[in-house]
Amino acid sequence: MQVLVVGDIILDKYKSGVIDRISPEAPVPVIIRASNSYATGGAANVAVNLSSLGISTTLAGVVGQDGDAELIKNILNDYQVNYLNIISQQSPTISKTRILGNGKHIARIDIEESFEQEADFLFEKVKNLSPDYLVLSDYNKGSLKDIQKYILHFQSKGIKILIDPKRDISLYRGAWLIKPNRNEFVKYIGNFNSYEELVGKGRQCIIDNHIEHMVVTLGAEGIMYIHRDTHHFYPAHLQQVVDITGAGDTILVGLVYGISKGYDMSQSIQIAKQLAEYSVTQLGTYVIKPSDLSKFIF
Repeated sequence: MQVLVVGDIILDKYKSGVIDRISPEAPVPVIIRASNSYATGGAANVAVNLSSLGISTTLAGVVGQDGDAELIKNILNDYQVNYLNIISQQSPTISKTRILGNGKHIARIDIEESFEQEADFLFEKVKNLSPDYLVLSDYNKGSLKDIQKYILHFQSKGIKILIDPKRDISLYRGAWLIKPNRNEFVKYIGNFNSYEELVGKGRQCIIDNHIEHMVVTLGAEGIMYIHRDTHHFYPAHLQQVVDITGAGDTILVGLVYGISKGYDMSQSIQIAKQLAEYSVTQLGTYVIKPSDLSKFIF
């Protein structure tokens, strides 16, 4: 089983320390004994998690010519992810630096510039591949500027395409599955005041855009699955939430894992939901381990 993940690669950085006092210069905490740690984010987080679960995974994306790109490469090597990258000469690697004091998230510093100039080169890099599944992780950073090109090309090969969307849903016309969260649904499909309204608008959207499946994540409420012929709500069972970083990626990982292992859609959503519920109990960007699967009943 081969999975190709293409999309926006991000380096998650964590600077963690102890809050010692409040600064006399401004009402902000002073952090001492700070340490640094790193994790993959975006498309790279999806690829690392899939590979961690034993799925042969190839990641393709754009990075800068800098030290952050090397850190990403090293993490991908640790998880045995096949890596095809385009190196931008103009833009830095996308990164998110989270500042934590006493285990609490205090601030975040983002470094990002568009990778639109490299988008065509990225498509050329992967167009001859024939994976069993294609995952497009779109964080709207430019590397998937012409995403319809991917959908039309890989759909013609009979490959199932799963997308984490961050733009207008019409751009993903023809995808096999899309996974918007609540905010994305409201922004690009419409507001809703009931689950019945959510299902109605979602169903019309997938019919209009020739999309087979829609999985809407609703945070602490759960997940709504929508198909043109059916729908089902999967309530969340959250015991505690420590950090939601990467939870959306984990949902996508769970879906791909379940489907690729032969589970039906309902079982795959249950897998995705339980993996995400566990991941948010961990601080930082958590990588699902094979041993974690034994904690759940699918």
